[in-house]
Amino acid sequence: MKLRSRAAFLLISFATFATFSGTAIAQGTYPEKPIRLVVGYPPAGGADSVARVVVEVMTRIIGQPILVDNKPGATTTIAAEIVARSAPDGYTLFIAQPFNYGIDKVFMKNVGYDGARDFTPVTQWVSAPLVLVVNNAFEATNVAQLIERVRKFPGKYFYGSVGNGGVTHLAGVYFNDVNKTNIVHVPYKGGAQGAQGLIAGDVQLAFASGPTVMPLVNAGRLRALAVTSEKQSSVVPGVPSVAESGVKGFEIVVSFGLVGPAGLQPQIVKKLFDASQRSLAETSVIDKLAKLAIEAAPSPSPEHYRAYLMRQGEKQAALARQSGATLD
Repeated sequence: MKLRSRAAFLLISFATFATFSGTAIAQGTYPEKPIRLVVGYPPAGGADSVARVVVEVMTRIIGQPILVDNKPGATTTIAAEIVARSAPDGYTLFIAQPFNYGIDKVFMKNVGYDGARDFTPVTQWVSAPLVLVVNNAFEATNVAQLIERVRKFPGKYFYGSVGNGGVTHLAGVYFNDVNKTNIVHVPYKGGAQGAQGLIAGDVQLAFASGPTVMPLVNAGRLRALAVTSEKQSSVVPGVPSVAESGVKGFEIVVSFGLVGPAGLQPQIVKKLFDASQRSLAETSVIDKLAKLAIEAAPSPSPEHYRAYLMRQGEKQAALARQSGATLD
């Protein structure tokens, strides 16, 4: 009996060691095949452009191709659900944003994932302020004058966005809330249409993406009053922030980052985190992102990125509920 027990013990020990070693080897050699990066937007959009700039360098650093797979629709929730239901092996990843951490559930029924539960955050990649712009006929040259004007005539002025639920909409909800103003929201079907409505005077102001409106600002067709980052942004030089213009604490930005399915192994997270950090530090990546009016903004740690997503998701979900809007 003793010999049998010893033999059984040795057999179990060997099997355990082999399994552990196999796991360690598999994790140590990750990645061994191409990685799929799911993007919830069509090609040439902001998130897609960011993804392609970063993975061009990250592919070289990590040693395997990272293939962008565009799965647009349902305000990124189709793409998010694909990744949430994928195996946590590091070969299916997602470009996430705070929308996927609670805002989605405010606007949409039966979302098939839960951001806090079903994703493993790796790191933020980029951050970009919105630009508060007005048409040239508007009677304000700075934020203080704008607030004074719209308070004097509540409900008279309109701001455009690229649609209900997005950050360009919620920035206006936030601005109204903190300044006790009543600027009326007008959703458009895209940034180009919104910009044309602004130029034509159909709306008087907008919180818009830099790539959409800065060429028009530089051409003298619109005026930029402020950016929505906490401080001035290097990618929109010479324009003060809303907070610096007197609205203390005002900050709402566009951000994209890398997540995987829940249960991603720490070794895989570290490999992706380190490769992201190195990619975002390269001058070529920084310069290409700057041309899109986007800043490389890697997180200090995966835990920091998770906390950011949770905090911003909760904040923007509250704004979404406050707006009372529904998705088009």
